[in-house]
Amino acid sequence: MKKKVLLIISLFAIILLTGCTNNRIGEKTPHKITNDKITMEVKQGTLTKSSATIIMTNKTKEEYTYGEPYHLEIKYNDSWHILELEPNNDIFFTMPAYSLKAGESVEKECEWEHGYGQLKKGTYRIVKDVSNKKEQLYVAAEFTIK
Repeated sequence: MKKKVLLIISLFAIILLTGCTNNRIGEKTPHKITNDKITMEVKQGTLTKSSATIIMTNKTKEEYTYGEPYHLEIKYNDSWHILELEPNNDIFFTMPAYSLKAGESVEKECEWEHGYGQLKKGTYRIVKDVSNKKEQLYVAAEFTIK
């Protein structure tokens, strides 16, 4: 009888703790974010728990290219960690190469609900890579879900 009670309490604790985790927090990010040449921000009024429109601006005199792929990171214990996808979900991207000309700004809608689900309360950033003939940069836009 004691074993059954202990088993039930253990299962309840596991379910309770699993249900209380904020998100699927992965490893610390390996990406160094560089927003001095290409900036990225969330367009005001577009942020939801499942999507946002980002604005990328090229502050250089050179052309950069970028694609559709992005990933989300979450701030956890004052460090950025990769946010893992929902179990059994994937995000698929088409692979065109877009041009971001010198001084140009572009808007892109990012819908992450299929891969990440609706985000819970927390501080996040969306990360994309951009490149030119000389370098590859990682840029990010931070946002908070309340």
